[in-house]
Amino acid sequence: MTGLVRKATLLTVCGLLVAGAAMAFVPNAAQSTIPCGIRLVGSNALHTVADASGDFTITIKDVGGNVIQNSAIVIDFSGCCNDLQLSTSQAGAGVTQVGKTIHAVTNGSGQVTLRIQGASDAKSPYAAPYSNNPPVPGTPGCATISADGVLISDGISHQAVRVATFDEDGVFGGNGIGAADLSILINDSFNATYFQRSDFDGYVTCTFGIGGIGATDLSQLIVLSFSPNMVSNGLGYTGCP
Repeated sequence: MTGLVRKATLLTVCGLLVAGAAMAFVPNAAQSTIPCGIRLVGSNALHTVADASGDFTITIKDVGGNVIQNSAIVIDFSGCCNDLQLSTSQAGAGVTQVGKTIHAVTNGSGQVTLRIQGASDAKSPYAAPYSNNPPVPGTPGCATISADGVLISDGISHQAVRVATFDEDGVFGGNGIGAADLSILINDSFNATYFQRSDFDGYVTCTFGIGGIGATDLSQLIVLSFSPNMVSNGLGYTGCP
């Protein structure tokens, strides 16, 4: 009888070890870290350097808190249509754009730091010809992040990522930041509906919608209007509907 108990105990321990090994290095949403917001930026005129104001870091870990290197990261912006578009030529290091998704790989520390180029598609509710197709309100976020096929943010059980863009007038207004972008942001600040595209400081504070869109967001847009790395958004857009 004692022998049977020992065998049963041994099998149980082995089973636990196998289960633990199976879970090791599988991305875990609770242990991993994602940004609360992403700011789409522009690049220099040669499309070689994206602006550093768009930097954000993703850290991927398994259930035991172990970092996972070479984890395949996919950021899906499909839910951000109909207001935001990705540039088809990304200047950010380690960034690959495929349709409405961004692909990257974590380093030896289980991390990847990215800058993503993009813009609003200028479907502003404030002026023709865009008033017939206004942007979708930006709460509670529109982008999702997965690692090795595991959803790290799905907008339900985990945080979906809000997305802002400095180039508010997008493809209709040309590249760079100018008066039209400032106008859209100011109008957003007075609108009773919250639009994530203009909430730049929420990226830092993670308090989107609290205090709304105001002076800090406007200040950031004005400062970046002078940046040499915000004069272009690449060679084309994804063509969100």
